[in-house]
Amino acid sequence: MADKLYLIDGMALTYRSYYALSKANLVNSKGFPTGAIYGFFKSLLKIIEKDKPKYVGVAWDGPGKTIRHEQYEAYKAHRPEMPEDLKCQLDYIQKGVEALEIPFLVFPGYEADDILATFAQKGAQEGLEVRIVSGDKDLMQLVSPKIHIISFDRKGEVLEYGPKEVEEKFGVKPCQIRDYLALVGDTSDNVPGVPGIGAKRARKLLQEWGSVENILKNLDHLGSPRLIQAIQDNLDQLSLSLELV
Repeated sequence: MADKLYLIDGMALTYRSYYALSKANLVNSKGFPTGAIYGFFKSLLKIIEKDKPKYVGVAWDGPGKTIRHEQYEAYKAHRPEMPEDLKCQLDYIQKGVEALEIPFLVFPGYEADDILATFAQKGAQEGLEVRIVSGDKDLMQLVSPKIHIISFDRKGEVLEYGPKEVEEKFGVKPCQIRDYLALVGDTSDNVPGVPGIGAKRARKLLQEWGSVENILKNLDHLGSPRLIQAIQDNLDQLSLSLELV
């Protein structure tokens, strides 16, 4: 059996832990909030103890603006400021990760997604079984027999997505996720997509034509004048969405 590499989306797990335990109002004896800290390490240790991976890394967004911000000023611009009672816990989470001797994967100008993708693909090429712990839909495009995505449901139960599970959830193959999200948009990252194309229509288009590239080559065969017009009116937006996802 191949060795396992676990890659953790640090900020995604931090946010998830914060909101999952927000009602518990966990604080220490001095009144300092600890919910995100507790939830982060509970989830991290649960995964490590269950699968005992040989390698583990935690990826964080690098400082400064990324290439995506340069391409599209509104990228993630709608996201609210981090709550103060979460912000003050970040340093302790990072120190805790360091105490566990787990490497931080941080590079200026790069998002955690990009870092996770790079290390995941490199790990798979080296013959490792790679597991990415994240709830980010964008990363589903990486899924393969060697790379799986791990996330949590609302009850905190672990969910694992291989190629079969991705297709069951989205109705398209992992290699089509990028095109799927470019068509429907992604509100979590402020990716625009094509107005009027929802999940059902995007699935149908990709099941029939395979990719956005083939859809554009066969516009005259799509049948619906309204659909054709929507795509033609938003070609630049569609191209931008493909780059952002």
